[in-house]
Amino acid sequence: MDVSANKNYVQRDIFSLVQLYFDVCFFSLMVPFRILWDSKSDQYLIVKYKIQTVICLGLHANILYHRVTDLTDIFSRYREKDSEYISNTFNFANNFVFVYFVVLFFKLVWFQGDNLLKFVAITTIRIKRATLICTFGKLLWISSFLAYGTIVCLRSPFYSFDLPNDAYNSNGTVYHNGYDKLTTLFAIKLSYWDIALTILKALSAIHAVTIFPVTHSLLFVLSFCVLGIAKNYRTELRLAVHRIDISTGLLAYRNLRKNITFINDVFGGPLFGFFLAVITYYSQVPDVLMGYLTDFPLGVIFLFIVLDMAIFVLAAEFHSQVQRISFEGFEDLSLKVLEYKRKFEVRSVSSTEYFQILESKLDLMEMKNEMSQQPIALSCRFFSITYGFLASVLSVIVTYSIIILQMRSAK
Repeated sequence: MDVSANKNYVQRDIFSLVQLYFDVCFFSLMVPFRILWDSKSDQYLIVKYKIQTVICLGLHANILYHRVTDLTDIFSRYREKDSEYISNTFNFANNFVFVYFVVLFFKLVWFQGDNLLKFVAITTIRIKRATLICTFGKLLWISSFLAYGTIVCLRSPFYSFDLPNDAYNSNGTVYHNGYDKLTTLFAIKLSYWDIALTILKALSAIHAVTIFPVTHSLLFVLSFCVLGIAKNYRTELRLAVHRIDISTGLLAYRNLRKNITFINDVFGGPLFGFFLAVITYYSQVPDVLMGYLTDFPLGVIFLFIVLDMAIFVLAAEFHSQVQRISFEGFEDLSLKVLEYKRKFEVRSVSSTEYFQILESKLDLMEMKNEMSQQPIALSCRFFSITYGFLASVLSVIVTYSIIILQMRSAK
């Protein structure tokens, strides 16, 4: 639901990590809206601002321009088909996939607001001092994005910005990265207009490169939140076992499957793009370690490795927990049914009550078969993210890394 920005919204004990993430993106000029809690209607609402919408439209176009330009530069090297042909192929594929990933992210924030509201509602909890946590989280998250973009643009030769043509003509210095350019910018006799334009280009480059942690953070938030959903599911199932209420246990299971199916429909595309990006980038690890691939500083690459591993491991752990919780819960409920059978034999429960329990047990058996054939897991369209899937991904990355390493060693 879109509303104007002239209402007062109150958020005290209501907390959603998803809402916090999109608030950070709003202040980072990455999304054109805020998701705010409306105490009157007791729900989240999307609040849009006309100025923010226009700014984000221009900045998103700028991000796509930078990514497509990078892709064009890599493609020109790819067409040479030199001794680094395989390496350039992976580099081109990775950048192409990331453009696809960014487009899906933009589609999500521009055209799927209602789905985002539903996802926020699914992951909302009540905690004390939610407002303080949100404020601290925003400051820390925004600072991290800004620090990342600044470091990459100053230290990376690939993600930098251009100086005015006069600067190149009047100075024979070789500029290796953005830091070299900024330190010599004021030493060159340039007009104030050229200096202001260069600084604007630098800020534009910093914002454009921030799309990397922004998109990765979205999937981390997704993986982290589904673990919370699994925790709530375990609580509901334990309560059903305690009350010997099979219908409540089955309802919890159906709601879980419904919610995860919805999440996969919304985020399946971005997850698939992320999977392809991981395969194509981390297969180039030998190039990174040997200094052939210098698009990011090593420290930044290490942080991305940790973040990407966390996304996959959390998603796989969700599948593992749901399987274990479901089968243990269903087994406990089945044992409770046997207790009812013994009580029925000694006439301590009525036949009506017993047959209702017995009928629910048939539904329980159906759920167990369904869990075996169609596990509940985060899905990137064609694959469910499980620990077995992660092992396959790792083997593919290692295989292609060895191929690139052998080609480098043979030179």
